[in-house]
Amino acid sequence: MAPGTHVPPTTATTAAEPAAPFPAPPWAPGRAPVPPPRRRTGRVVAAVAGTTLAVAALAGGALLLFGEPTLDTAVVEERIVTETGLQAGAAATDVDCPTGVTAEAGGAFTCTAQLDGQPVTYTVRQQDAEGNVRFQLDDEIVRLDDVEQMLADQLATDHGLAVTAACGTDERRVLVDGTRTPLPCVATNVEDASDTLALVVAVQADGSITYAEA
Repeated sequence: MAPGTHVPPTTATTAAEPAAPFPAPPWAPGRAPVPPPRRRTGRVVAAVAGTTLAVAALAGGALLLFGEPTLDTAVVEERIVTETGLQAGAAATDVDCPTGVTAEAGGAFTCTAQLDGQPVTYTVRQQDAEGNVRFQLDDEIVRLDDVEQMLADQLATDHGLAVTAACGTDERRVLVDGTRTPLPCVATNVEDASDTLALVVAVQADGSITYAEA
């Protein structure tokens, strides 16, 4: 899931020259449009999935309920917290999995949680009757760090400027189902912090982005 690295091109300015402002946007009247931003699939839309996890071995440590082996789902909750933090870049909180789940091959259950203050669910599937399970986040997530880097790279390509980008309206760094909502962003010329451009970014289902002037 780790995004690939990309070094954005920069333009040099001499000490005697003022920093170049943003050129007129390509969508301005009377200008020929530039090609749309390149699509880099898989960079922004992410998933969280756990490796096979032994939560209750029947040979020892399994919980018994009315004579049937059940899973220790508290272990699943702990691993969801760990794996989500590593893969999504934000901690899952208030993770809640059902108790009394019978250990059986092919069995599945749902856990709920909060991710950066947003409700999410995980599907947990049993790989066998020995307590080995895998979990998958059911929701698409968009990591704003990735959006900002991709936007900065694309603006550098389209305008020939080195810029930084800041996206979002609050402190969230991960958006759940973020492909459904336009994202406000501001690009700043690294050579002149007063030279900014307000943009609206759309994250596509394939993980690419498009942008337009706000």
